Amino acid sequence: MKSSVDRYAEWNRKITREYAHFEITDELEDLIECLGTGPICLLFGAGMSTVSSEFMDEWTVHGGPKTLNENAEFKKMTDGIFRFGGVYAHPREGMGFLPDLVNCGFVKLLTVFNYDCQVETCLHLCNVRYQSKSYAGDNQIETISFRKQKVTILKPHGSYRLLGDTEDVVLPGATPSNQHLFKEFEALIQKECIKKVLIIGYSGNWDPHVEHYLKSLKKENCEIYQVDLSNRDPNRLATVRWKILARPPFSLDGGGNSALYALAKKHSLRKPCWQDGNPALRLIKNIQSLKFEYKIKPV
Repeated sequence: MKSSVDRYAEWNRKITREYAHFEITDELEDLIECLGTGPICLLFGAGMSTVSSEFMDEWTVHGGPKTLNENAEFKKMTDGIFRFGGVYAHPREGMGFLPDLVNCGFVKLLTVFNYDCQVETCLHLCNVRYQSKSYAGDNQIETISFRKQKVTILKPHGSYRLLGDTEDVVLPGATPSNQHLFKEFEALIQKECIKKVLIIGYSGNWDPHVEHYLKSLKKENCEIYQVDLSNRDPNRLATVRWKILARPPFSLDGGGNSALYALAKKHSLRKPCWQDGNPALRLIKNIQSLKFEYKIKPV
């Protein structure tokens, strides 16, 4: 079985290889033109999650915590960083360029509708500062700060890394008390002067607040675009039925990966900002800088 360190090395090689041979198609040129110079909001769904086997036990062997207390604390703090429904996930290849797109000011807001922490992991490995706000059940927001923020992450449906009970996660058919995060989403769009939203890997329509606030953005002259895989029927997308997109979904062979690669090329990025060294040790070091805060927000 490959170690997590080996998997990361393989993942990084795959990104480097794919990106070196990546070419921008006419469809991607249109996407780049539509998004302009930014700043934009990226909205991620579960389609941008990949699954691998368990990382934590292997990390203990490959340079992780050495004592029982250190290991217990490590697992307590990081359990679920790669978790997605009981398994562990690492980011899609295209997300390797996400920290660079944040650093150059193109991406100002990240809204995540799946429960894993792949976005945070990407930012941690490149030491990119952020603040994340997650729905934590019972009208509670869980805020995490990683140094002085450069980007905000909103997770209206919760986060598996932070919620010990999956019943606290917003699930289809529920009546969620997460409106406050959607209101904050709307406020941040205005504060950061964001006029473009790009949706990647999201097709669901079960949370009525998603529809309501995306329609509100359209009324505020915020253009919403979506990327989809070329072999999928665009009519299955909730955003198509809601009639909120500025144009039909961009149909791409590589889906979200291709979109992120194209945006990286547009910003003349040569390679991801991943740094050498053990990812486990880097995460341990950065996690020590996290500040947790819980706030009760009335609905």
